[in-house]
Amino acid sequence: MSLETKDDLQAAEYVLGLLSAEERLAFENEMATRPELKAVMWRWQEVLCGLDRITEPVKPSDQLWRRIDATLNKTASHRKPQRLLNWAGWAVAAALAGVIIFKPATQPASHPIAVLNPSAGTSQFVVSYSPTNHTITVTGLNVTTGNDHSLQLWLIQGNAAPKSLGLLDKRSNILSIQASQINSQALLAVSLEPKGGSPGVLPTGPILYKGIISTGS
Repeated sequence: MSLETKDDLQAAEYVLGLLSAEERLAFENEMATRPELKAVMWRWQEVLCGLDRITEPVKPSDQLWRRIDATLNKTASHRKPQRLLNWAGWAVAAALAGVIIFKPATQPASHPIAVLNPSAGTSQFVVSYSPTNHTITVTGLNVTTGNDHSLQLWLIQGNAAPKSLGLLDKRSNILSIQASQINSQALLAVSLEPKGGSPGVLPTGPILYKGIISTGS
């Protein structure tokens, strides 16, 4: 995992309150010596606060509350509290981003593989991969575009020509992808195209967002 990706994920966990007291102190000490890390943290603070304003509240069902209560009571004496907080926190983060990240059996159904950043500004795309469905969910955070243009996602592997994965015409987009295309040598990029997408097989407009796929290794 690259330092940039690690910084993004750790900053998001810090903002969401998922770090232990020791991890939080270490992160704050690191921010004191790395202004760029502090800037990443503030960007996530703004992005996640923005999500809170645009996400409609959904009332959990009584059945869901009972399941949560039963799970917490069952695992409280067998697990460390921090692990429970991490799962719960990532569930909240995923709900805000419109991404389901776990099944009832606790086996992750999808997981984040990339954060696509612009050259400037605080908008981003978060990309999560579902190995079961062979899809990626691409969620825009504070992303805007004009009505006369479209945003298009491209996969670039090594020196190969960019391959279109589809248009990003919603806040949360589900696109098909092959398992072989998920590797640490691949780059995801978003270009600005005419309405409806590129008229050819290659990007025609500027690249606005990009990020390297992280496989966790």
